[in-house]
Amino acid sequence: MRVWREGTEIRLISVDNGASPTRIASILPTAAAMIASDNEESAAKARQMIEWAKEELRAIGLNVSTEIIKGEPLRVLIEEARKWEADAIFVGARGFSGTLERWRLGSVSTGLVTNAPCSVEVVRATEEMS
Repeated sequence: MRVWREGTEIRLISVDNGASPTRIASILPTAAAMIASDNEESAAKARQMIEWAKEELRAIGLNVSTEIIKGEPLRVLIEEARKWEADAIFVGARGFSGTLERWRLGSVSTGLVTNAPCSVEVVRATEEMS
């Protein structure tokens, strides 16, 4: 269990880097519909995760703000850490099933560790959290 100083502020950020189906909609409308549906599902899961985390953190007395930002995750997280003058970034490593998804998360984590203006911790889910 982590101990937080009184007055600790937490900013939860989810980055939406969903593919835009606009470019292929006229050529492959079925594929575009599938991408749009997947994006909506991912966005809903992100909102649900952020709301859950916000309530959990508030329950232990932390000040929490949330935001969902569109963009490339590594760039967005580094920019937000700089703007907010963050002391630390905690990035999740959870539930990715495919090799590509695991590689992309690894690249974000690695990019944060090597480029963030603050400390970075990669948090892996325990079996209880999965």
